[in-house]
Amino acid sequence: MCVASSLANTSIASSPPFGSSGGSRLCGGAKTSEPARRLRSKTRSSKRPSTPARSLRRPSVGRSCPVTRAASSVSALFSGRGSKMSRLLPIISLVLIAPLLLQCSDDDKLRAGSFPAITSEPEVLSLASVPLGETDEYIVDIRNIGPSGSTLIVTQIRLSSDVDTREMTLTHDPLPLRIGADALARVNLSYAPLNPGIDGGEILVYSNDPQVPTLRIPLRPNEAVGELAVNPRELIFGAVPSGTPETKSVQLANLGSAPVTVTNISLSMDSSTDYRISAGGAERPSLGRDDTLRIEVTYLPTGQNRDDGTLVIETTDPNQPRVLVPIRGSEPSPEIDVSRESIAFGALDLGADSDVVPLEIFNEGDSPLVVSKIDLALQLDPSNPINAQYRFHDLPAAWPLIIESRSTFEFGLSYHPRVDGRHNTRVVIDSNDADEPRVEVTVTGRVRATCIDVQPVAVSFGRVPRSVESAHQLVQITNCGDVELNLLDLRIDGSAGFRLQPLPGEVLAARVAPLSVAMVEVFFVNDDLMDGEMAMAALVVENDSPATPNVQVPLTVQGGGTPTCEISLLGAPANFGLVRRGTSANREIVIFNRGSGNCEIRDERLDAIVLPIPGFNQNPFSINRRAPRGRIAPASLSPVEFTYRPIAFNADRGTYTLTFWDPYRMEERTATADLVGVGGDSNIEVIPGHVDFGLVTAGECASRTERVTVYNTGIAPICITDVRLEGPGCAEFILIDRPVADMNGCIAITRARPADFQFTYEPGNVGRDACDVVFVSDASDNGELHVPLTGEGTLDTRQTDEFVQASGQEVDVLFVIDNSGSMSEEQGNLRSNFDSFIQGADQFQNDFQLGVVSTDLDNAAENGKLIGAPRIIRRGPNAEQQFTDHADLGVNGAGNETGLEAAHRALTDPNIFDTGVACQNDGQCQMPDTCVEGSCGGHNRGFLRETAALEIVFLSDEEDQSTGTINFYVDFLKSIKGFRNENRMHAHSIVGADNGGNAAACMSGDGAADAGRRYVEVSRRTNGTVASICNNNFGDDLREIGNTAFGLQVQFFLSRPAVEESITVEVDGANRPAGWAFDRDSNSVVFDEGQVPVAGSIIRISYEAECFPRHE
Repeated sequence: MCVASSLANTSIASSPPFGSSGGSRLCGGAKTSEPARRLRSKTRSSKRPSTPARSLRRPSVGRSCPVTRAASSVSALFSGRGSKMSRLLPIISLVLIAPLLLQCSDDDKLRAGSFPAITSEPEVLSLASVPLGETDEYIVDIRNIGPSGSTLIVTQIRLSSDVDTREMTLTHDPLPLRIGADALARVNLSYAPLNPGIDGGEILVYSNDPQVPTLRIPLRPNEAVGELAVNPRELIFGAVPSGTPETKSVQLANLGSAPVTVTNISLSMDSSTDYRISAGGAERPSLGRDDTLRIEVTYLPTGQNRDDGTLVIETTDPNQPRVLVPIRGSEPSPEIDVSRESIAFGALDLGADSDVVPLEIFNEGDSPLVVSKIDLALQLDPSNPINAQYRFHDLPAAWPLIIESRSTFEFGLSYHPRVDGRHNTRVVIDSNDADEPRVEVTVTGRVRATCIDVQPVAVSFGRVPRSVESAHQLVQITNCGDVELNLLDLRIDGSAGFRLQPLPGEVLAARVAPLSVAMVEVFFVNDDLMDGEMAMAALVVENDSPATPNVQVPLTVQGGGTPTCEISLLGAPANFGLVRRGTSANREIVIFNRGSGNCEIRDERLDAIVLPIPGFNQNPFSINRRAPRGRIAPASLSPVEFTYRPIAFNADRGTYTLTFWDPYRMEERTATADLVGVGGDSNIEVIPGHVDFGLVTAGECASRTERVTVYNTGIAPICITDVRLEGPGCAEFILIDRPVADMNGCIAITRARPADFQFTYEPGNVGRDACDVVFVSDASDNGELHVPLTGEGTLDTRQTDEFVQASGQEVDVLFVIDNSGSMSEEQGNLRSNFDSFIQGADQFQNDFQLGVVSTDLDNAAENGKLIGAPRIIRRGPNAEQQFTDHADLGVNGAGNETGLEAAHRALTDPNIFDTGVACQNDGQCQMPDTCVEGSCGGHNRGFLRETAALEIVFLSDEEDQSTGTINFYVDFLKSIKGFRNENRMHAHSIVGADNGGNAAACMSGDGAADAGRRYVEVSRRTNGTVASICNNNFGDDLREIGNTAFGLQVQFFLSRPAVEESITVEVDGANRPAGWAFDRDSNSVVFDEGQVPVAGSIIRISYEAECFPRHE
């Protein structure tokens, strides 16, 4: 129970406005809370503990105070009854409510306002992943938020029975604790896990608060996992003279929080005997967090060939039981490589001559490559003269051909078809490369031919009553050939009543381009067909295809039945599942006339239950593709597509109403379907959220393989139970690789073990295709995840990409700064050298935005939120001073530095979301949004611009302790600007590293730093800069980062995979034969230093698109 603070106040029972936290406490008014502070006990460094933020959050209870209920009733009873009654309200309230105060007495001497009220800071204590052998310390404050004069008496504090007290212990002042109004008592929790796994439970606090006699503080666990990293990922010895030993080392590091034991180190059975493990092979250590193991491999070549091997490291980590490190080495020897895996000449006219396609042989080895033969593969069928259709160009006059080290030889191949058909063969190259004595290049070509395909092969209209027009059926005529197809005649032969017409608004095509389609509608009008009587006809397609000049599609129908109009909505209800704010999902409902007669669609409406808040009372559902107005024939299907785009964390529900006219009942009728969706965050995440395969040569080639990864960002394992392709265009998308399910059909994913799926796109005709890949899981909040796949088939094999060298481009820069106890000098170093960073922006007039966040996620006031005022620093005369102020974060942050997760939270919902809804105060916004500079949204709204490049700078002297895997953070960061737009996002690190950019513990006059292995790995994978935090002056490091962020673009990524030797580069119309290089791994053109196009230049890069083999 509790006591009203002032019965004489007429607002005694007034409720706080919707969305606000309320002011005074009657029976547990709530205010905002913050997570617990966490202090880490470590032998390698010491952090100063921070003071917990004050919170007045009151735990919720399952019953209301009788005083409050009575006061509310009194207020409601007399509201609106005139000024006299309003003036009497305080007196009436006192008379009616005074007896209830007896229920709030304590012993025999209490007065109004004397009851204590207990709360904790935080309400839920989040336990981080703690390595075995280490201890974490947490602080929980027990506060009395009762009125002045109250005393909270705490009689017992203990852990719940499910807690292992060997791992968790509580310390506090002697009991009972007597806590005055607005005072607190501190409780310390020590957590020292004894074994891997998840630990949780509750802290129970017993007190004299009559409303909450037992306060329960949940302990939210995080599972400790190991995460092994290998540096380098492969051992490359290169060319080593025979009999000369050379040794290289591999460092295995545990970047996770759980220990990992190395159980065996060996070389694989197929490894060359020239390798041996010379150090570290006998070690079987248990690697704790940040522990490393150095393994040395010695190479002593004995034969003149290439030597391959694999270093196998077996561990107890269930997610990485075997770590494989490839090993490559050789004596000085030749190494052959060719410029193309395949040559596709496509379709030529009989007797025509193709262009000469160049083919280069590279000698990447250290001794001469001796090529003994270049020829076409032997033909198995001598009667089919395939090889005679091809001709070599510029082959050497004498054999063997000698190609010196690091040199090339170029020859050509052309196609001259003299007989009809397809001509597939291989170019065979024999050489003295011991590892690859024969190289083969696939060659394909064909004579241009006509081809027609008509689908469906037959059409049945079922039963059609008299005086009724049947459903319209689509017939697709595809030109599957290489030349234009002429449709000479389209007609229906047979019984009367069958009709033919083009699609609405289109003209019946007389010519169909290669790999294109023409569509027609066929239907039946029953004028005189009796009940049960059959009628037959044929759709005749006459064309100029020599093989099939006359194609016939049988048409059948049966008369009879009483006409009825019955509309069903298939696919209802449309369940969108959980959708992140800022994204959308599409679902389809199909209108189906299951009656035997016509219906007439007249109208449609989409209603939703909306939030009663201005700006948020918008319908989150919309109709993308509407129902066609007018007649819908029996058995006809008409899809309607809906989009769900949530703007609040809310469960949304809508109703779609279709109005139609029933001509047989002579009445207007309706059909309805529910739409449901939830806006919020999920523990299952797919990256990327959309895959665009781009342009791919239709009928000839496949796209490059694209990867989609499903991540589990929660604690409990998630089971993927099904993966399917869904949509009308899915026939041309192929799932080529997926994880193996267990015997129960489950693909299990955990935080440390995501699931990878690989897809290709193989268009059969020209045009755009779309399909959804659907992941079905047992995730309680998001059972189905849809990822759109798109691509476009084209006949163009040559591509031209055009770029404009921008000056003044938009750049968003996020600084993630460690604010723990040892970072004072490093923050000062950053502030004093900021001018070196920003000078690039001044030189190139960049439109930049800067933001600063801390690595402290225990502080709710930070937690990925931009720090300082203004939140976003923009270009202007005060930018440098503003950054200097913002970057002075102090050193009271939490000891567990989580920089990668801080960046993730800063750049995701709810922090980054912008509703676009105008506001004047927080009460006009829907939680978790607040009113930020006149608009409802997250605290960081407006920082991440769609058109701007993104640069992230991490500054920390500790290793990152975020709970997600490195792969998750890399994929997340790349997905923000798109995986192919690698020049538009970089992550830079100023952390524990050497001056060569390798993670390493270091020491300076300002103190020691742990190796920042996770930060360095993320920077490497995003092409960012790595610098040492132990450098006494960050000037040069910041200048290099600034040049990447603000400088002219050096690297230009191509839209399609390119054949290297076909690339031509023009700058402002002038050919650039040199001054650039092609980077095959990233499919980009990189300009040499001093050759970078100036601002405003137009760069045109033309090339032949690479043709990947199809999975046919």
